[in-house]
Amino acid sequence: MVGNSKGFTLIELLVVVAIIGVLAAVGVVAFNGFINNSKINTVKSNHKSVVKYIQTEFIKCDYGGEIDFHERWKRGEIQGDSYLEDVNCARLASINQSNKMRFLIDYIMGFLGNYDVMGFTNPFNPGYDKGTGVGGNSDCPDANNSTTIGETWCGYDQGKNKVHCCSRFGPEENDIVQTYINDPF
Repeated sequence: MVGNSKGFTLIELLVVVAIIGVLAAVGVVAFNGFINNSKINTVKSNHKSVVKYIQTEFIKCDYGGEIDFHERWKRGEIQGDSYLEDVNCARLASINQSNKMRFLIDYIMGFLGNYDVMGFTNPFNPGYDKGTGVGGNSDCPDANNSTTIGETWCGYDQGKNKVHCCSRFGPEENDIVQTYINDPF
């Protein structure tokens, strides 16, 4: 037997490979959990931002200002539908008091759903439905439809006379965040 051999034995190499394999498996599982949690947090953050955006637009109209998408359209920042010209706060004066909130929320959500200028991207399905992650509907996104997970829907809830915003971050029934916005008019 040679007394001075250099290098690793086959057993030592196999042990090192096994340890690296276990560490890699644990790392992949932890990374996937981290990615999913960041998507959930993005949905919750988008929900808060959409609600604040809607509340801000309502307040601007209530105090004589102008809604964001009408201003963007006038400046030429966005192109498209003629409704961007027609929907403005001055037009609210001709609308029945009880319909003002319904009128504005329909157009605000149409704008957010069609133009991704606010960056409310659906983190679970970024390429689906123009990738905006926002839709105009007073219901919650469907738990049984994987394409709606990650979306925020807001619409007028006639029964409550409020705007209902709901965001879904998972397939379970309670994987939602909801907010009701009172009529400021």
